[in-house]
Amino acid sequence: MTWNDHGYQTKCTLVLPSENREIKIGYPNQTLGVHTFYKLKNQLASNGGTRTVDSSLPEEFYSFWDVPDNLSIEELRMMRCLNHVFYRAWKKGVCSKEEFSKRFQGTNSSVFQKSLFRKGTIERSISEISELFSTFVKNVEKLTSRFHIVDIKYSSPEYYLNPQNAEEIKSRSIRKQFLYEYLLQKHLRDSNSPLKDWDITSEFWLPVYSPDSSALSPGSKYLDGYLNLTQVNIMSVIDSYLETEST
Repeated sequence: MTWNDHGYQTKCTLVLPSENREIKIGYPNQTLGVHTFYKLKNQLASNGGTRTVDSSLPEEFYSFWDVPDNLSIEELRMMRCLNHVFYRAWKKGVCSKEEFSKRFQGTNSSVFQKSLFRKGTIERSISEISELFSTFVKNVEKLTSRFHIVDIKYSSPEYYLNPQNAEEIKSRSIRKQFLYEYLLQKHLRDSNSPLKDWDITSEFWLPVYSPDSSALSPGSKYLDGYLNLTQVNIMSVIDSYLETEST
């Protein structure tokens, strides 16, 4: 836990498969000198001192970090799960920097401007954050204006990353993926659909078995980035299904 400027304590370390990233999590009218962790700890699963977000943060919490320009589906999923300020605003229909700015001008909690939006020792203005939000919205529009083909597989990530399996994978899986894309493109062209110029991306979902990782986590890029190998934690999916059935 690290002390933030102006007495707010919101810094957290997000542990990802490929990196550890510093993010900030806070809530409106947060008390000075009290770390977010203490209000959040009873609502998250504990694993050896690490708190795990199984589905998403509770509604009253907000997170913030500088979103990369090359926005990915995985990044967007993480923003949804952690209630990123930009994602929350976008889902509520806020699409312009002017609308975003109005939401935070005169807010009854200074934790956003004094801590969440702060970069190092620099307190960034709402207008600067609104510009970043505007860029985020444009990148989301680019990202979501495409068809995303997901093929659920039964082989492990190790199978796809083993060079000895390359020819079998090409003949059994990659060829089928190309066919999916071709048929979709042909249908859109023949029907003169307004969506015919949308990009098409492909992804394999591969099963992993872990008691403590998230349901979906990004894996390796495949075939020079043509395919994403997303790892699906079967244990987490089963737990989510059982929770749904019991409610």
